[in-house]
Amino acid sequence: MSDEKPAVFLRRITQDKLFESACSACFEVISTQACEASLAADEAKHRCNELILKEALDYFRFQPVPMMRSSRRRSQRAQ
Repeated sequence: MSDEKPAVFLRRITQDKLFESACSACFEVISTQACEASLAADEAKHRCNELILKEALDYFRFQPVPMMRSSRRRSQRAQ
């Protein structure tokens, strides 16, 4: 039994009217097909490249988080 979670794929239609599938974990484009049903076979075969996954995680891990003030605090100060 594998501890690996199934990947979630994001699908979109390109400007050329083709269907494209990308992995939401490693952000790799898995397949581009004329028929959306054809994407499923390529998605089933996909395994995330560990190097790509590590680089993506490192990128998000070291990005500064913007400080956002809540709108409630701003409205309380205005009163």
